[in-house]
Amino acid sequence: MANDWTLLQQQFLADNDKTGITAKEWCEQQGLNYQSARRYIKVRIAQKETAHKSAQSKDVRKQKKIKREKVSAKTSAVAVSSGTEKPNRNGRDNKGRFVEGNPGNPNPVTERFAVGNQAAKKHGGYAARFDDESLFSEASQMSLEFELELCRARALNCIDTMKQIRADMKNATEVDQRIELYNAMTSTEQALDRNVVRIESITKTLSSIRIDDVNEHKIVADTSRIEAATSKLRLEADKLAKEGKGSTTPISEMIAELQTMGSDGLMSSFDD
Repeated sequence: MANDWTLLQQQFLADNDKTGITAKEWCEQQGLNYQSARRYIKVRIAQKETAHKSAQSKDVRKQKKIKREKVSAKTSAVAVSSGTEKPNRNGRDNKGRFVEGNPGNPNPVTERFAVGNQAAKKHGGYAARFDDESLFSEASQMSLEFELELCRARALNCIDTMKQIRADMKNATEVDQRIELYNAMTSTEQALDRNVVRIESITKTLSSIRIDDVNEHKIVADTSRIEAATSKLRLEADKLAKEGKGSTTPISEMIAELQTMGSDGLMSSFDD
């Protein structure tokens, strides 16, 4: 049964607004193949709809502001004509703006962010050296899976090109033309080999990343266990030292007792 992608997209938008879940995680929860669903289930669609709703909300607020200004202007006009205009408050005029000479806020907030805060920074030093910084916004949404798809698409393109070159070689009548087609075939085969090597490298890297994700929890648990055991041994050693036992053992006590005999533990010789 074919999936109703429109309905699924609406469900994803609702879940994305509530929890901020990504498209890949949502597809895994719904039992959908992300590689097939990603053409229909996209965060960018959700972002566009959210932006559209935000724009509508801004228009509504703008209309309300215009109405309030009109009402305020009418009220001010009536007050001036009747001679009952209210005095300015806090150095503001009838429209709420500061008049000339007003000192403003006596206790302004000078530093809202800590020194070195980069909350508003979108990209780093690389983006500053490109004319179009929007490229980095698109690149930030890409991953190794995208590069793997690109390499596979290029490999398929190379195969199609080789097929066309073979057909042209069969129809070629001149020697120079056949030589040129043969060189093109060689270059295309080399490009195909490079793409195959790149596909193998990316696949291996993705496998290593998945293994690292699994091993990360094990490493953290092992490290915590080792730290706990080390702390326990240190506490036990401190306890023995306070009790005056130190690291003595029955054997070490026997050796110390023999050494105090004066003969280093050797039996004395007797005269016959």
